[in-house]
Amino acid sequence: MAQLQVLFAVRAQPRSSGAQIARTCHITPQTVQSLLKHLEKRGLIVRGKDPVNDRIVTTSLTAAGERLAESIEKSSLPLHRKLWQGVTDRELDQLNDVLARCLANLGSEGPGTARS
Repeated sequence: MAQLQVLFAVRAQPRSSGAQIARTCHITPQTVQSLLKHLEKRGLIVRGKDPVNDRIVTTSLTAAGERLAESIEKSSLPLHRKLWQGVTDRELDQLNDVLARCLANLGSEGPGTARS
């Protein structure tokens, strides 16, 4: 699941850095690097240099990565329809707002860090 999360993050933000992907996926940069290595070995992503800052390594999907993402989306569509059946757009917006506040409450703290 974590590899799929990273794959879809790369798809949503082509040419993103590992740090950007980590923030998007709410995981550590070290975890992202490990996941990116696996995806690269499988030929699903390609790494490159940022055109502005050559110290930044960017990540993009390969054609195989895009095909896999499309296949997953297509096969999961019936499940998504069933899952969200009867849930209004307003309710989804409210859910997204609550989840965004929960993430904001965590702030820059890592997982497992309690706030008082």
